[in-house]
Amino acid sequence: MRDPSRTLAAFYSIDELSRRRSPVHDRHPVALCASTAGFMIAVASFGRRDVSAILPLFLYPVLTLALADLRPAELFRRLAAVAPAILAIAALNPVFESAPVRVGPWTVAGGWLSFVSLAAKLTLTVSAAFLLVATAGMNGVAAGLRAAGIPKLIILVLQTTYRYVALLLAEVAGMSRAHELRSGPRKGVGRTLWGPMLGGLLLRSYDRAGRVHDAMGLRGFDGEFRTGKAARFGKADALYCSSWLSFFALVRFVDVTGALGRMMEGLAFGVVR
Repeated sequence: MRDPSRTLAAFYSIDELSRRRSPVHDRHPVALCASTAGFMIAVASFGRRDVSAILPLFLYPVLTLALADLRPAELFRRLAAVAPAILAIAALNPVFESAPVRVGPWTVAGGWLSFVSLAAKLTLTVSAAFLLVATAGMNGVAAGLRAAGIPKLIILVLQTTYRYVALLLAEVAGMSRAHELRSGPRKGVGRTLWGPMLGGLLLRSYDRAGRVHDAMGLRGFDGEFRTGKAARFGKADALYCSSWLSFFALVRFVDVTGALGRMMEGLAFGVVR
């Protein structure tokens, strides 16, 4: 089992990333949320066998990563955590789609195209979600959802859950450390202790949730997370959002990869002649 303290540190590291300053971090949260939503819609709208047409969309996470001054390793660590699930879902396609499809000079099962396309889509959407939280922060995501007209209760549940996950991980880390100190040379948690530890975690979580609720009530919480004065949506934010949305529309309705391939083929043919 993975060390809960490492999971807790990784969880807090995302909040630390959102406090940086960069051309992307400085954009209004609504612009970041709108760009991410448009990106995910564009990714999901492609067919199940569209592989080459979806490739230009990788420019969005790559360029956002560079402009936000984030290390690629910070993204790759999150992708590695969900990669087994992504591959397990996509791996079912070659099993159910065995009809042959012509790809250039090769003939392959259609399921392999679906496999690559689905894996690419899941990779793109997970990357976009991570980059949104790493640049706008959860408070920024909530601001974007409020601007989109999402009900206040849903946003409150999302923010409260996000904040309480850190407390839950801290409880798990404390219980894991206490077990290690009392178990001597034995490694891991025995199966006979899974039930008692989960029951103890449930009771500790229930008690912690009550204390958190009382603390929030004493501080005058009225159902709204207030994070200070909201930034204004400026011209730079509108330009950032409209530029990305225009690019996504271009990639979706124009075969950019095919056009570039034909152009390169024409240039190569001209050089040969």
